Order: sequence, then structure tokens, then C-alpha cells
Amino acid sequence: MMGKKVKYNFYLWVIILILFVTTNYIYADNAISNLTLLGSPTFIVEPSSNSSSNLIFLRNDSLDDINISLFIEDFKSKITGKLLGTKITFKGTEDKVTEQIYELSHPLKPGNILIVRVDITNLWEAGQSEAVLLNNGEKVGSLTAIKYRLPFNVKLNASKHIGSKIVLNRKKTAELFLENNDSMTYPFEWELSINGISCSGSYVINPNEEISIRFNPNKNWFTSWFTNFFREEIKDSTLALTLQLTENDDNQYSLKKIIPIKAHLSYWAISCQNIVGTVIIFMVLASGGISSLMLYNWIPNRMRQLALKEKLALLANKTRDLSRYIDSRLRVGVRVERHRLFKVLVKHKFCSLELARIITQCDKRAENLRNKIELLKQIDMIFNRMIKVQSLKTLPTYFSKITRILSDTSDLLSHSELKEGEFQAAQAQITEAWTLTDKFGKPDQNFAQELANRIKIFREKFSDKGSIGRIQICKRIKDDMPGLFKVLNLKFLDPAKISPDDYSIIDIATFKLAIIRDFVLQVEDMQQADVHLNQLKSYLNLESWSAIHSAQLLIQQIKEGIFPDDIRRAIQLGNKAISIDMDPQVVRLRQPVKLSLRFHREELNQSAASDKFEYEWNFGHLNLIERGKEVSHFFPEKKEYTVKVEFKDADGKPVEDENGQNVILDKKINVEPSKYEKVGQRTKVEIVHFLIALSIALIGLFAGAKEQMLKMDVFGGLIAVFLIGFGADTIKNLLTRRQNENQ
Repeated sequence: MMGKKVKYNFYLWVIILILFVTTNYIYADNAISNLTLLGSPTFIVEPSSNSSSNLIFLRNDSLDDINISLFIEDFKSKITGKLLGTKITFKGTEDKVTEQIYELSHPLKPGNILIVRVDITNLWEAGQSEAVLLNNGEKVGSLTAIKYRLPFNVKLNASKHIGSKIVLNRKKTAELFLENNDSMTYPFEWELSINGISCSGSYVINPNEEISIRFNPNKNWFTSWFTNFFREEIKDSTLALTLQLTENDDNQYSLKKIIPIKAHLSYWAISCQNIVGTVIIFMVLASGGISSLMLYNWIPNRMRQLALKEKLALLANKTRDLSRYIDSRLRVGVRVERHRLFKVLVKHKFCSLELARIITQCDKRAENLRNKIELLKQIDMIFNRMIKVQSLKTLPTYFSKITRILSDTSDLLSHSELKEGEFQAAQAQITEAWTLTDKFGKPDQNFAQELANRIKIFREKFSDKGSIGRIQICKRIKDDMPGLFKVLNLKFLDPAKISPDDYSIIDIATFKLAIIRDFVLQVEDMQQADVHLNQLKSYLNLESWSAIHSAQLLIQQIKEGIFPDDIRRAIQLGNKAISIDMDPQVVRLRQPVKLSLRFHREELNQSAASDKFEYEWNFGHLNLIERGKEVSHFFPEKKEYTVKVEFKDADGKPVEDENGQNVILDKKINVEPSKYEKVGQRTKVEIVHFLIALSIALIGLFAGAKEQMLKMDVFGGLIAVFLIGFGADTIKNLLTRRQNENQ
């Protein structure tokens, strides 16, 4: 009983094993791969070469990536059942040619279609044969090959389609040129397929005939409208020629020939394609070049330009701080120079090939202007210091020296362009003036010796028997002003006995004695002396430097024989005796002009008496006021200005004419535009200049840029073209070379 049960179990397990193996075999044989072979690929074999080609289309119908490793088993004749020993070659989308096994470098994505061309050779058996297509050892489908005895030697005309090339334009009728090298007439259908989209028709070709098939290209073939601006789109395509057999033909299949073709697709007309493509490449190349210029030239230059404008703005504030102690020609000169530099910067735009050179020059001139303004500020400070010192202690010798030094310095700084070394000379003079101001109230043995020498000279001259003292006019002055002559003390003959506290007393006294000496020598008799003596004594009774200066002017008036009353009478006559002169005669916008009062009576112009009056100028804008017989000014707008001059006497009272009206002299001044080119005109010229120079540089780079477009995909090519323009030394040196030429 136990033996039967064991035997029964053994048979049961054998049956289960047989069923399992059989089921797996049946499942493996009939399994449907997720890689689908589209259609029923049929290879029509040419009898003369025993070869054929066709495309197979494989689609991934799964939800996952599929690794591709294709293998085609040997073709097997359906007539004899024998394997034919065919040679099979694959050519895929990666232009990789392999034999027997075709592997894709990357998995096939879900829903994607793989197109592979299969070439078979050595298929010698006539009739129908079949081969199995495997992927990774799994059956995908079957391929069929048919070999007829008809040669069907119809092919592309090699002289018209060199390299199996056909040119297709979207808006032009295309032509296929075929030739029949057989002695038979073939009715056939043709089908040109590109990307699975076909165009077809029927035709009959006679023995040894060449024909042209004209057709309109399918619009769906042309998809890359933008790419086609730069090059033709080249696509692998196939021309299928199918022999149309008669209904009584015994063959089961039509004779079909597949011819691979390189289709050159043109979306646009050739003229449009060349023009637009050239323009786009040129624009991208130009944008790269301009970006390079902006990064390496314009942006740095613009930053320098802004920094220089800020520097000029600071200089404007400094010029406004200059007081009226500074001569108007200097104050106006630095303001005009600052305006001129600012205008030069504005006139040269960002695209100017000379901008870097102009900025460098302006920066150098701005630095010179800053140095000049700093020197003027030092002069201003020296004058302010003299005023403060004068309120405490007057030292005419120092004041006279400082005034003379600063006058020479002002003359030096009045030059529009300072020569080499003039800045240093001006600074040395200002340093000398500073040194003199530092000596106020401090011991100075040399100055003490100078004062002692003066005392010695004046003691001799003003003694009763001296050359001046014995004159009657001098005796009268000594009687009227005995305190002034006490300085001629024997004590002051010894420099060691002169203390710093005595410097001011002796200095003022000796200056006054010198004025008395000149007065005595100038007047001819007591009657003439009486006319001016009271005025002279009024000056000498004061201790200020301005009083001493007024006394010196009085002596000069006596020498010249011209007095304030003469000047007053000339002023009261107005335009009949005095006029306003201009230099230059043509006044231009923001250019300095020197305005001066000119007495018609020539000897009045340089007279000391004219300095006793104040001349107040009003320029007719912004309530700007200047004082002096000669002033400098510039006008900010192109229009007519009315310049007026009002006259005031030594007491600050306006000079009135015979009718009791204030005398005011006026002059119309018409301001002309600057003789420099207008900004708009200069900008246009510089832009044209830049565009010509840039275009020449870009033309030299164009050939290389177009070659890059042909090598790469469109967007990658455009980036490469941009980088060619950006990195080209020719464009980078466009401004640098120009700058070096102008240096």
C-alpha cells in the first residue's frame, strides 16, 4: 500500500514538471515583447547584387525604458527550408554601422520610435525567405525578403543626384531624376518618405530611358523655419520604387526597391535664407563685439567719466568759495575751465572711439585745475590772515612784500595753460608769502637791522640840516605832527635794542616818513602843499595799511597831476568820456571775456586817482556783481545781455551827474554760440565713425562665425558666434588702437 502511494506521488510530480516546462515554452514562444515592430518590413532583393535595404521602425510601448540590443537571425527560405547565410548590417540614427548586433548607447524612452536601416547581402535564393528579429534575445517580430527574377534596374540618375542628394524647397516644385538601364518597360509607384511622412505617385519608365518626376513637397517635411536661415536641414529619407505587377502575375508580392536619399530641406527661398541668415549672424556677432566693448571699454570709461564729473562738481564748490580778494580773471578763469572740461565730457558719448583719450586728458587738466584752485585758496587764506593781523598790528613792509608776491603769483596763475615748472614756481612764491605772515610779531634780526638802517637814513635826511629837513614844507609838517618824528630816536639805531613789539611802530613810522619825503620832493611851493597837506595828514594820522596805501596814491596823484575830481568829471560825462571795452570782440558762450572801462582821455586810464573810485559791474544774470576797472566774466546762455557799471567814490557814495542821477554805464552784449561743433553733430559723426570701424572688424570675423553655424546646432552655433564676437582681439583692440594713435 505504501509503495503504491509513493509511485502515485512520483507520477504526479512528473506530470506537474511536464506541464510547467510546456507552459513556459509556450509562453516564451508566444510572448509579446513591449518593443513593437511597426508594419511588416519586406526586403526586395536585387537579383544582380543579391542585396537589399529597408528601414525598420521599433516603438517602445511599455512604461519603462528599454535597452536596445538588436539581432537578426539568418534568413530561412520558405521554399527549401534552408538557412541562406546572409550578411546583415545595421545603421541607426547615431550613424553607427554594425554587423549582426546593433546596440543603442542609451535606452529607448517610453513611446519613442527607433528607426534602423537594415542592409542584407548574399541572399542568393529566389522566392520568399524570413528571419526573426530579437532584442536582448527576446523575439520582436519577423522580417521578410523576396527575390524575383526581374532585374527592375531603375535607380536615381547619378549625374543629377550626386551622393543621392535631393534639394527640396517648401515653395518650389521638386524633381526626381530616374534612369532605367534595363530593356524592359516598368510601370511603378514611387514614394518619397521623410520622418514617416510621404509623398507618392505613379509613373511608367521605358527601356533605357531617363525621366524627371515633378512633385510638390509635403509642407509637413519643413519644420525648422529658424534653423533654415543658416543652413539647409539634412534628413535621411527613403525613395521606395514598387513595380506594379499585372493581376495575372503569379507573384504573391510586388517587386519593391528602397533607395536611401539625403534630403536637403529649405524652408525659405535661397535669397531670403542668405540675406536673413547673414543679417542674424552679423547681428549676433555684433552683439558679442559690442558686449565686449561695453565690458572692457565703455563701462570702465563710463565709470571714469562719472568719477571725473564728481571731481569737477567738487571743484565747482571750491571755486564758489574763493573770495573777492582773488582777481576776477582768476576766479572766472577756473570756472570757465571747469565748464569747458565738463562740456568736453558731455560732448563725447559712450560710443566715441576717443572717449578714453578724452577722459585721460580731461582728468589731467582737472588735476591741474585742482592744483590751481588749491593755490588760489592759499592766496585767499593769506589775504584773510593779513586782515586779521592788520587789526592787531600793521607791518607795512611785510604787507607790501606779500602783496607784491601774490600779485606776481596771480599773474603766473592767470595763464590758461601753465607751462612745466610754473606750478612749482607759484607754490614757491605762496610759500614765501606764508613765511612772511609767520614772521608777524616774532623776533627777526634781519628785519630789526633793516629798521635800524631806515632810522639812520631818515635821521640824517630829516635833521634840520638834512636834505629833507631843511625844506620849509617839511618843517611845517614836523611842527604839525611832532609825534611821528619821535621814532628817530637814538635808541633805535641799535638793532639789538629793537624788540618785536617795536617792529610795527618803527615800520609804520618809517613808511610814513618815506611818504613825507616823497611829498616834500613833489610839491613845488607852500601854496601847492596847502592844497594836499590836510588830506595827507589825515592819512598819516591813521595806523592801517589801507591808510598808508591811500597816502601813497596821493603822492602818485601829485606826480601825475591827475586827481579824483578829474576822474569824477569824466564819469559824470558818461558815454561821452568813458566806454566799456571787450576782449575778445566776439563774445561766445561759456568763454571768458575781459571787460574794462576805458576813459577817452588816455592819461586817466592808468592814473592813481582812478583807483580812488569803485566800479561795480552787474552782468544781467543771477545778480552777479564784480568790482574793478577790469573784470573777467563768462555768459551761460546764447542771448543778449545788458552789462551795467555803477560808480562810487571813496566814501562809497554813487557818483551823480549834473542832474543828480546816479551815473550808470551800460553795454549790450550779444553772446554767440561756441565755435565748437554742436553736441548732436559730434555724436552723429562719432556714431558713424564707430559703426564703420566696427563693421570692418566684424566682416573679418564673419566667415569664421558662419562656419561655426554650419558645424553646430542652431542655438549652440549662435552662442559660439556671440563668443567669437565677444572674444575677438580685433574688436577689443578697436578702441585701444585708436587711443594709442591719438596719444
